[in-house]
Amino acid sequence: MQNLTNRRLLKLVRGLSPLLRLGGTAQDLVLYNIGSINRPCLPFKCDPSQFRGSSGGCLNMTRWDALNEFFNHTRASVAFGLNALYGREKNMSIGQWDPSNAEAFINYTASKGYEIFALELGNELNRIISAPTYAIDAKKLRDVVDNIYGDSPTKPLVVAPDSDFIENWYKEFLQSLEPGVIDIITYHIYPLGLPTNISYLEKEIFNATFLDQIKTTFSQLSNLLKEYGSSIQPWIGEDGGVINGGSPNISGTFVDSFWYLDHLGSAAAFGTHGFCRQTLVGNSYGLLNKTNYEPNPDFYGALIWKKLMGEKVLHANVTKSEDLRVYAHCSKNDKKSATLLLINLSNTTDYNVSLLLDGSTGQQEQRLEYHLTAPNKDLLTRIISLNGKELLLSPDDQLPDLNPLIVNNSTPIVVVRSSIVFVKLLRVSLLGCTLV
Repeated sequence: MQNLTNRRLLKLVRGLSPLLRLGGTAQDLVLYNIGSINRPCLPFKCDPSQFRGSSGGCLNMTRWDALNEFFNHTRASVAFGLNALYGREKNMSIGQWDPSNAEAFINYTASKGYEIFALELGNELNRIISAPTYAIDAKKLRDVVDNIYGDSPTKPLVVAPDSDFIENWYKEFLQSLEPGVIDIITYHIYPLGLPTNISYLEKEIFNATFLDQIKTTFSQLSNLLKEYGSSIQPWIGEDGGVINGGSPNISGTFVDSFWYLDHLGSAAAFGTHGFCRQTLVGNSYGLLNKTNYEPNPDFYGALIWKKLMGEKVLHANVTKSEDLRVYAHCSKNDKKSATLLLINLSNTTDYNVSLLLDGSTGQQEQRLEYHLTAPNKDLLTRIISLNGKELLLSPDDQLPDLNPLIVNNSTPIVVVRSSIVFVKLLRVSLLGCTLV
């Protein structure tokens, strides 16, 4: 994001008010231009002979000031990825992390009153750094954060390791951690693999068996946390579907929304507390077009999810069809309702869905429905329709209204082929959602 004052970008990020993760491949090559550093703080320069294809880069505090002005204006929370290789030798696997540069940066951040939600140590380093060593480095970051912030309510959470999920490595990492060192454990997933042909990716995205495979990873980490770190929250630190920038022909289209919203629902069902979509802007898999910041369909999916789905997850299932996926939550900021997410993977069958609500003591006669479809049934479109109306920005870049259909509860929920539907059940008392 070079232009932090772009009107459209500011309005869209403010509309989503997300948790923004600043990090990724290059974060472990960044020097913070403050305090004493062990080499010149120079701009990024591509160098294929160097680790991760770059000789490193520099974050000046003037740029950090500008970024924080952007965060404040857009009401975004921030998870900042720290360089976990500073002080290590050139092959990056030898030596211990030197936290001095990060400490100077965090001190500056605290002195300016910038509120950072979380600090993440490193990015995808578990293939070159052992789990016990990483646990030692995490303890160093915890000590730095505690020394600077004390008991301040604005103390950032400590996050690690933001890496590919390798079960045995994560197990050893959790075993090596002292209690209370990290608040959040993160991992990266790209279940669609490398970019490939369109027909293959479409086949996988609309394959219920394929989508269910990711549940193995969710379950493995959930079980590890139950055994070794029950107070630690799991986050997905990156999920972009297709790795290495996404697929130019699939990422950013309506098709992409099916795996994305399914992952949001599935991850939440396994206790995932945070989900960082790769990316907001950048490459093919951004929520916003990297050239003009036009919202892709997934942006609107994320917007409606955030508007309707609360943190409390409810049990939900579908009988008779594996092509119809369902997830249920207590509604966002509304203890009087629950919200369903229904995803129809079939391109040939429409479903009429009747609800059986276990433990319900009543509900309002009407419900709210949000039907997401592809205009003209073109699944590779980069425009999405809500209840038959295309979602488009206004001439002054205002987000469109997300108006639901008001439907009588005596009728079934109609989920047409290749569509996604959010349904808000009003004044329904369910186990876990309190009717006031």
